Amino acid sequence: FAFALISEDFLLQEMTVNDNLLWMRTTALKQQNPALKVFLSVGGWSFNDPPTQHIFSNLVGSLDATNTFIENTLSVLQAYGFDGIDIDWEYPVAPERGGVPADRATLLSANYPMFMSRVKAAFAPRGYGLTFTAPSSYWYLQHFDLPSLLMSADWVNIMTYDLHGTWDSTDPFIGPLVLAHTNLTEIIETMQLFRNVGVNPSQMVMGIGFYGRSFTLVDGQCNTPGCPFSGGGDPGECSLSSGTLMFSEIEKLLDTTSDLIPVFDEAAAVKYITWNDNQWVSYDDAQTLQMKLNYANSICLGGTMIWSVDQDDSSYNALSGLYSDIDINNPSLVESGNQCQVTGCGQQCPSGYDSLTTLTQVLNMVGTCPTNNPARLCCPKGNEPQNCSWRGGGGTSCNAQCNVGEVVLALDETGDDGHPTCIQGYKAFCCSSGDPQPGACFGGCK
Repeated sequence: FAFALISEDFLLQEMTVNDNLLWMRTTALKQQNPALKVFLSVGGWSFNDPPTQHIFSNLVGSLDATNTFIENTLSVLQAYGFDGIDIDWEYPVAPERGGVPADRATLLSANYPMFMSRVKAAFAPRGYGLTFTAPSSYWYLQHFDLPSLLMSADWVNIMTYDLHGTWDSTDPFIGPLVLAHTNLTEIIETMQLFRNVGVNPSQMVMGIGFYGRSFTLVDGQCNTPGCPFSGGGDPGECSLSSGTLMFSEIEKLLDTTSDLIPVFDEAAAVKYITWNDNQWVSYDDAQTLQMKLNYANSICLGGTMIWSVDQDDSSYNALSGLYSDIDINNPSLVESGNQCQVTGCGQQCPSGYDSLTTLTQVLNMVGTCPTNNPARLCCPKGNEPQNCSWRGGGGTSCNAQCNVGEVVLALDETGDDGHPTCIQGYKAFCCSSGDPQPGACFGGCK
């Protein structure tokens, strides 16, 4: 799940208000597929913009800060049912991204690798995973001590997308020329950089983009890679960002624009289109996605990652194109009779279940339940969680936080705790850690 952020006092925090609702819904998917592992990615590109761009360097440069981060992160992982974290620091050392020289290993310090080592030491006994994200560009990659980092990390997520974009206009070696944001030839070169320093392919995860980078051409008649651009392409209806189009937006263009003929660059394993005289975008489809996947398999990479699945269309055509052997739209579900569940509004718990509390907020339903006709959180008799209570209430501004050693079973604006309904935020229904799984109440409404 991307992303969580880090506060000035080195505590994990939501990127957007009420993201913890999505955290619960995401980890609850493990009830349908027990083999699923859900990691929380920390950081991201915008986190290394002002005013927060110094936080990563301050974190890894201080033992006290690292210990605070570890203690807090462990409580979040336990409370919400995550299986580990990914550190997405973009980028250590690089001064234009808020980095400092001590981020990387030197004769006197090895801040980032040492930080990862300390996190791993705390995570390993508890079974939590640890990964990090790395760029494909040598300019930023040179500051990653990959062998040292991978002594602690389970694998590295490599951003083999965004190879090119409007930022190339200020690059003295490239300039304002349209080039595909993903290119198999350059991906192969990137993977070789990792292998040159001894990284095992089994620890390398290749990034796939479910979007395209778009440009406005200087001359619509010059529309092949290497032609000049004047700026980013027109914003999409949904992405609303110049220079970027989601897969779903590109697919809509292909479906609704007459005489639009995609150009297939076989060597680069990418396609591009030109429309409205001066608009240009590169993108992947099922054909080019399979070419990249075949390459990843040919060198025995550890896996693939996607940035980002929410940019796919409603039929998951990009996801189906990448993983053609999986029936994306009709997944097999693993049902369990040993889970808590939420009733409909006004309904009683089924036979064999006890009611733990009432809810007005039911995430798998449209709308909410009235306070005089709430839903119920029901758990199997003999397997009820222990020491449960609502936390984070007490006023109209609520903060859904459980104590260390507790898991979140539900979030609600009302909660039957005798306190006022939240106008801002949510209350958390917290129980001592153990069965059932965090977020179990969102496994499905019965």
